[in-house]
Amino acid sequence: MPMETGQNYEMALQLARQAFAGRAPGEMASRAGAQFLSDDQAILIRYLNRMYRVAYPGGEVQGESGSEGILIGNRILILHYLASASGAPMENRLISYRELPAGNVYYNAFARFGIAPLAEFFGNRPELLQRAGAVLGATVIGLGNVGLRIPVLPGVPVTVTLWEADDEFPASANILFDASASSYLHTEDLAYVGEYTSLTLRRIGSEVTGA
Repeated sequence: MPMETGQNYEMALQLARQAFAGRAPGEMASRAGAQFLSDDQAILIRYLNRMYRVAYPGGEVQGESGSEGILIGNRILILHYLASASGAPMENRLISYRELPAGNVYYNAFARFGIAPLAEFFGNRPELLQRAGAVLGATVIGLGNVGLRIPVLPGVPVTVTLWEADDEFPASANILFDASASSYLHTEDLAYVGEYTSLTLRRIGSEVTGA
């Protein structure tokens, strides 16, 4: 799963920091929908409804409690996003993960770790999904029994849909992206976005229910 750590992730973090350091900070922030603090030489960015501070040019990522506890995958993702965001406008057209460049290559893992657990956890509790989404600043939309548009990153909203189980069909879910998503992150990074958003929703759901 993308949340794992190890030597490959440490190398990926170093490469992400190098790419970040090679971009102009003000331009990066503008394209990413973030804020560049010129006096502090840092970029402020919102990710899953939390603010993070990214030092320039070192690429150290800190949250409200410092850097402690921030998964290395999240640090890499934020750096990748800042370094690659194009500033392209939203197309307001939803696409599945399969429709991303080379999305078929990663789709089975994406469905296994991102989509299927959503259906399993929230399948008979759509109201719980809506409550969990509210914590992440989600907007309710008219898709499925519950449809949520979650502003995961300023340029990368994620749409989560859930259909309840009935007498004929089991519960099902989906994770969709705006058609502009590839202008902001590579397909593999978008897999992380979807899977970590799914994990976060389930974690919040567990906290709400005390499970």
